[in-house]
Amino acid sequence: MLRKSKKSKSYEGVNRVRAPKVPERLRDLGNIYEERNKLYGDNYKHFGKVMRGIFPTGATLITEEDWTRMGIFIQAISKMTRYGQTFERKGHPDSLDDCSVYCQMLQEVDYDFFAVGKVS
Repeated sequence: MLRKSKKSKSYEGVNRVRAPKVPERLRDLGNIYEERNKLYGDNYKHFGKVMRGIFPTGATLITEEDWTRMGIFIQAISKMTRYGQTFERKGHPDSLDDCSVYCQMLQEVDYDFFAVGKVS
């Protein structure tokens, strides 16, 4: 349990480290972007084409259930498009694992929303 120290404004048992300043954080984020971009390329710029191909007439999202399902679906498709960017380099196992998890999550919510009668 954390207790506030009487001598300072910090909590006992918490090792406080100076929070990075904005320029440091932005440099770190730039490094992360460059690292991911080497692996996945400009994958994010092609996502709209992929989704338009899957839903050529659009998608109607009205209910919370619709948005929940679409959110998970998008995450799964995103992992597949990332895998596609690494296909020529023998793929990316983490993307496949993540996609598998998202697909099972989608199956669970589909069952919860439709098979047990929560949504007509």
